Amino acid sequence: MWMSIWVSIHLAAVVVSYTSVVEPSSLQAKLVQFLQPYLRISHFGADDRPVYLAHGDALEQPHRLQVSSSKGDARQFDDTDWRTIEGFGGRAAPGLAASDRMARFLSTVALLSRNEQPSLVAELLLPIATEDAQLTAIRIVRLPTDLNDINVEVEAVYEARIVRKEDSVSLVQLREERLSTEARPVTGGPTDE
Repeated sequence: MWMSIWVSIHLAAVVVSYTSVVEPSSLQAKLVQFLQPYLRISHFGADDRPVYLAHGDALEQPHRLQVSSSKGDARQFDDTDWRTIEGFGGRAAPGLAASDRMARFLSTVALLSRNEQPSLVAELLLPIATEDAQLTAIRIVRLPTDLNDINVEVEAVYEARIVRKEDSVSLVQLREERLSTEARPVTGGPTDE
């Protein structure tokens, strides 16, 4: 009997915590404030953070791992030349642990790429590149997370060419061209006037 009373109180506290996130009434605000010590200890407190309903689909993940078997310069490939890999060794079911691990893996690789750690990124992506001998390029793209902004394009966070020589496979990162600080060549000497 005491267990069922405790479970009922616990479920009521959780429901009050998550339903008071959007616009709490005065009663909800008082209940959340009263239940806050229990909710924090049990890690069920929303703490005024927005809560989103999600299905755990791959479409809800901002990063995609894409590979290509096309020949030529990977910078000139269009979207049809790339195919998305959902999971290693097969398709990861959305919402399950394998899908979550893949999402964390891709966000970690994207973070390393943004922090200019190309050797670590290449080391992490090398098993994927060696899995299929037909692959010529690999990239991680970031989809826009704000669905209201239609002008934002898909951004390639990391893009590399897969180079195969005999038994070795390596990744060569394709970087965007940057401005150079090299001095211009002098065409003529100074003239005396």
